[in-house]
Amino acid sequence: MTVTFKKAPLVEMIAELRWGEAQPVQPNVPTIMHGMGADLDQFFMSFGGEVYQHGFRRAERLVPPGFPVFPFQPVYRYRRESSDDTAVLFQVGSGLFSANATPPYRSWKNVKPTVKIGVDSLLKVRLAGEKDKTFSVLSLRYINAFGPELTEGRGIAPFIREVLGFELGFPAVILEQIDPASSITPQIQFKVPLASGASLAFLVGEGAINNEPKIIVDMTVTDTRPIAPDADAIMAAFTTARDVIHNVFLGLIKPIENLLQPDGDESDS
Repeated sequence: MTVTFKKAPLVEMIAELRWGEAQPVQPNVPTIMHGMGADLDQFFMSFGGEVYQHGFRRAERLVPPGFPVFPFQPVYRYRRESSDDTAVLFQVGSGLFSANATPPYRSWKNVKPTVKIGVDSLLKVRLAGEKDKTFSVLSLRYINAFGPELTEGRGIAPFIREVLGFELGFPAVILEQIDPASSITPQIQFKVPLASGASLAFLVGEGAINNEPKIIVDMTVTDTRPIAPDADAIMAAFTTARDVIHNVFLGLIKPIENLLQPDGDESDS
């Protein structure tokens, strides 16, 4: 089950696949390096043509022609034409595919079919020498930003303690250095090995969205085990990662859940 919120603090969701080795790709230099030159351009064109059939008809090149293209760097971005339906976009590069969702984002159930369109398209157009190769990294990232209306005016330290439930303590020698008129600004970052074999990276700290100060909670599940080039297997892995992040999020925001205005449960099936 998925709990949705009318005032969800989501900034962006990023579902990403990587493949190949982390080696720089230089244009106009003879090399046998994978994903190079004309082959790479053909991959971009083929992917664009495939997603065009699903309404993603706005293509934007992020790296100017003639500039170096590095592994895992987005080179093209594809959006739908309708201004009312641009919450999900695709990005591709050398060894990279991502589906990025921004508000209005309701739930994984709603966005999953669009992510699958991107995955299906990717599998259809991968270069001939890559089609049967496994993916080396699968990751799902959720970036949430809490403004004053959701923090109830709490600063970063009270929010971390009172809402997220982390205990904050500092050595006496640190406390002795504090300006009496100020306070410590904490940032918490850690990685959790998951029973599934993947890992959860967690970060909370101060930030800004559209020049407005926010408290950022950033969670990423990353799986570095080889992943078969199979759409069902890939989508199942994304869904498993999403379930971990969703459950952790629900547990952490329990003290302010009412401020997010829960909008009921909805099945993920």
